Amino acid sequence: MRARIMDTPEDFKNLGINPNKVELWEESRRETSEAGKNEVWYFDATMDDGTKFMAGFRPVDPAKMMVAGDTPNVNIMITTPNGVEKSDFHYFTAEESFTAEEGGCNLKYGTDTAKGDFKSYDIHVEPTNGVGCDLHYEALTDPFRQGTGIVAFGENDELHHTDLAVPKNKVTGTVFL
Repeated sequence: MRARIMDTPEDFKNLGINPNKVELWEESRRETSEAGKNEVWYFDATMDDGTKFMAGFRPVDPAKMMVAGDTPNVNIMITTPNGVEKSDFHYFTAEESFTAEEGGCNLKYGTDTAKGDFKSYDIHVEPTNGVGCDLHYEALTDPFRQGTGIVAFGENDELHHTDLAVPKNKVTGTVFL
């Protein structure tokens, strides 16, 4: 399958993206819930003690990406300094979720939340099965995107995946195991 970073002048124009500056609206939901569209708000960190953390918030379950409609989910994985991995997936209905379409990252999937604005983020994943977190991120760098921040797949760019990053942060808080 063909894949490309959407980075032509026409891509920027068609998507309404400023090629010279990452803007706050880009941290909001950019894709629709039509089949083949999805995005993820991905957070990770390595703590001072060596604990590794990752959480992904998605409005569409990757396994259901080819079906229209929202199927929100959150996955979390924590690896302890001695290599023990703990993880969980939380699935929600469209009715018990909210993904902001403007104003920055503002996600509420059941009891799990992520809110931020390129400068700071607060992440909460309820420790439903013992694995969760309450973390605060403070950006140490500006946001980054390659091209428009969208990777297109297929002969006619019919499938999309967003990719926008704040690559360096100070992270504080608690992970639950």
